[in-house]
Amino acid sequence: MKLFKYLFLIGLIAQPTILIPSIVNNTTNKSQYNLNKNKNLIEQIKDKIKTLKDQVETLKTKINEIKDIQEEIIEQKQKFENNVKQLENNVKQLENKVKQLEAEVSSLTKKNQELDEERGQLNGRLWALDVEVGQLRSSFEKQKNEIDLLKEENKKIKQIIVDNIWNSEFKDDIWAKWTFKDIIDKLNKRLKEKGFSDQVELKGVRPSDNPKPDTKHIDIVVKTKSITLKLDITKVWPETQKAEYENDECIKIGYEANGKIESFKNTTNKVPEKLPRFITSLHSAFKQVLSFSIINLDKWDTSNVTDMGLMFAETKNFNQDISKWNTSNVTNMYSMFWDAWNFNQDINTKEVEKQNGEKYTAWDVSKVENMEWTFSGTRTFNKPLDKWDVSNVKKMKSIFNKANSFDQNISKWNLISIDLNKNNNENWEKWENWESLRNWAASSPLIRNKKYWPKLFLSNSLLSRYIKPILDEIDSFNRLTIEKHEKQIGFTHNSFLNHIASKLQNNPLFTNIKDDLQLVDNDMKWKHIKNDDPIKWNYSGMEFERKVKIRDHEYANTVYIGDDDKIYDTHEKDLSNMSKIKKIVKIGYYFDEHFQIRIASMPTHLTEVPNVLPVQINSLAEAFTNHKTNVINGIERWNTSRIVNMRAVFQDAKLFDQDISSWITSNVQNMSKMFYKAKKFNKPLNGWHVHNVKYMDFMFDTAEEFNQPLSNWKTISLTNTLSMFARAKKFNQDISEWNVERLTNMSWMFHDAEQFGDGQYDKYNYNDGWKLRVIQEAEGFLADKNKFRNYIKNWETWFENNNTKTWGFINGKSPIIGNYCDWLIHDDGRREILWLRGHFLPKQVWNAVSKAWY
Repeated sequence: MKLFKYLFLIGLIAQPTILIPSIVNNTTNKSQYNLNKNKNLIEQIKDKIKTLKDQVETLKTKINEIKDIQEEIIEQKQKFENNVKQLENNVKQLENKVKQLEAEVSSLTKKNQELDEERGQLNGRLWALDVEVGQLRSSFEKQKNEIDLLKEENKKIKQIIVDNIWNSEFKDDIWAKWTFKDIIDKLNKRLKEKGFSDQVELKGVRPSDNPKPDTKHIDIVVKTKSITLKLDITKVWPETQKAEYENDECIKIGYEANGKIESFKNTTNKVPEKLPRFITSLHSAFKQVLSFSIINLDKWDTSNVTDMGLMFAETKNFNQDISKWNTSNVTNMYSMFWDAWNFNQDINTKEVEKQNGEKYTAWDVSKVENMEWTFSGTRTFNKPLDKWDVSNVKKMKSIFNKANSFDQNISKWNLISIDLNKNNNENWEKWENWESLRNWAASSPLIRNKKYWPKLFLSNSLLSRYIKPILDEIDSFNRLTIEKHEKQIGFTHNSFLNHIASKLQNNPLFTNIKDDLQLVDNDMKWKHIKNDDPIKWNYSGMEFERKVKIRDHEYANTVYIGDDDKIYDTHEKDLSNMSKIKKIVKIGYYFDEHFQIRIASMPTHLTEVPNVLPVQINSLAEAFTNHKTNVINGIERWNTSRIVNMRAVFQDAKLFDQDISSWITSNVQNMSKMFYKAKKFNKPLNGWHVHNVKYMDFMFDTAEEFNQPLSNWKTISLTNTLSMFARAKKFNQDISEWNVERLTNMSWMFHDAEQFGDGQYDKYNYNDGWKLRVIQEAEGFLADKNKFRNYIKNWETWFENNNTKTWGFINGKSPIIGNYCDWLIHDDGRREILWLRGHFLPKQVWNAVSKAWY
């Protein structure tokens, strides 16, 4: 080993000696190379210097050329300046010429003004001559026209007047009952009313003859003018005529020989546009007609009508605009609108203009003498009548009897023609305010006369005055349809008495009704009225009896045990404010606005109910809304097979958590809000039969503990799941096999359902399972917190076909809050939302995501 070490050291010492010659040789070679390289560079620099010298010579040559061009430019500039001076001289010469021309123009203008003055003088003379000529011509024309007018007066002006009246009022209104003399007398009367000074007389016919159906014209002569006119007759109406109908349209108006119209059948809905002018009585014309309006009725010319008594009596539906009728010749309006329940049109007096510009007064009642019962029983009529001139009315008894809505000021009516004699029992009665009525009619109008109406327009006797209104209210109740609120109360005798009293308490006749009206038999006071039960009452010493129709099979009082351990009953529909009631003995119910027999809303602190649910009940709507206990003993045994409505049964029952899986739900159609805000409820419901349920909107909204399987539900009728599981924080069940083919609204269905979708790994189950064939609304479906990320791209077709609303379908602002998104972390630590690729969701959803980047 030592020998090896010595040899190694000797080798290291000898190595530099061997390398030194080699280094010297290499250095010499490099120096020679660099020398040659520098020589080449020097040659290259020399060549470049020569090239630059050549370029300098070229530039010198160019500079010389530029100097030559510069000298040429200077020469041209001098020439240009000379030309400018020449042009300036020319301009001065032109300016001088312009001044000369302006002077000439000024001179010509002055001469023209002088000519204009002469022309004006000549025009003045010409105008004066034209005026003189015009005056002469006007005078001549005036004299000529006066002569022509005198010559043509009978043939033109008079003929126009006669033809106009004849054609508008007689031409197609000739009645076979009239003689020719009757016709001419009527024509002369109308001509006189129109200001026609001359009379006409017949020519060529005997005055006593009657027109025949084939009479086509009559000849007349205008007296004093010796002018003969031929008046056409287009129709001669028979003396009497029976009405003819096509279905409910009257195509031919019937009438009697005395000019009274034949009453129309009660289904008439259209009449001819023209009312024959010889019909002067419309008495009972539309009595008991059922139509709301009658086509063409508003077009009738009623200016010849004198009798409108009972015209619209008992027309329960009629309410047509007849505001333009001419009633200027009507004398009788007896019971015209009697019991026209629905009539409420403007019939105040007013001026109306026809299409031809002629004006007349509509609803002029100045000739009416009888207005008895005119508006009696008009339940809705409440239009102004303040412009009616009733100064000629002699009879006005009961004009507003039972006109319950009428509340207009008629204080300016002038009753001067009414006989207010106390003995005149035909028209007036012996009222205690008789002198006030006399003052109203005889002196200046009162500011407000409404306080006299009840006694002024109702019937005479004490029975009619006080008892009859009470009986009327009872009869009115008996006529109520089942949807009216009053029919939905389970009355005791006492509560029904109070009900009737409340209807009359605002009537001035019944200011003390609650004290004056009492039951005859006090033992009946708290007993329930059965259908057609007679009630015996006493009003201020007068006894009377009336049967009452009550839907006793559709209501029942709730019987309960009070906090004093006594039994009570009540007809109240809502007992939720009776917090002290803990036990119900008998369940009450009533007929509600949806035509269902509905359970009375139970007290909020109730702990026990009967085991048997009344068979009449088919609605549990709001039965335990806002309930405060977690268990209600007895409801788990209820037979709910007849129930169709479970809307909001346990809404806001925040502590309720009772097993009701035994309930039969096969007929239920509505479960809307059934467990809304039932925060503690979490009992199994998967066995329920819900195949008839249409509405499940808000059903488990804010049911924070609920997380039970619902996969067995057959939802073939389901149409609405709006907010069904919204804010149901723990719900996370697979409902992908639900039948949603009829579903139209699923907006906000899983809004803020925090756990929904967690662990549901089959990402295609909803995509293939839910056939949303008619979906209309899907806004906010997966909004805010939830963990649903399934593939639902196939829904795109349903959304497109139905133009589905998808606003806010997803709106998560971060992966912590929303779904279908993750964090994208950049190199610098910045974070952005990264949405899952679009093939997971329908395109409509992506279009609805505002400012989303994915």
